[in-house]
Amino acid sequence: MDTTLINEAILAIEAKPFNMPDGDTYLNGDYHLAVMEGNMDLKMLRCIEWSRQPEYDATPEELYAIAPDYINGRKMCYGMGKNKVTNDPLYIPSPDHKIPMARGGLKTISNLVIVPLKYNIWKRDILKEDWPDFKAWMDNHLD
Repeated sequence: MDTTLINEAILAIEAKPFNMPDGDTYLNGDYHLAVMEGNMDLKMLRCIEWSRQPEYDATPEELYAIAPDYINGRKMCYGMGKNKVTNDPLYIPSPDHKIPMARGGLKTISNLVIVPLKYNIWKRDILKEDWPDFKAWMDNHLD
């Protein structure tokens, strides 16, 4: 499936509610209901979930403000692969610390960026200034 078809499929699935696998998948049933009723988008639901994790000291609104819709022309899948449109980690967003916590980075919003899960997994504790070179390497060497 090419990028255009995947982008269109993700847009179509995000434009309508979809059934969640079970009530335990999400942190608050009310938020799940809000998504199902079309009163909240999947990106905000994901930002609420991220804000509740101890490694991120940021509000859902702050995370939403830095969460991109596209990266390198690819539509980010805030269903996190759970909507079955894609399981490609280049489409699944993931919060990352610009300066890794292992190197003294903070949990604050100013130290967070949303990147594709694949980059986040491979980046590990690389510093922010080394990120462009590392990302270029990832784009050229990994599927």
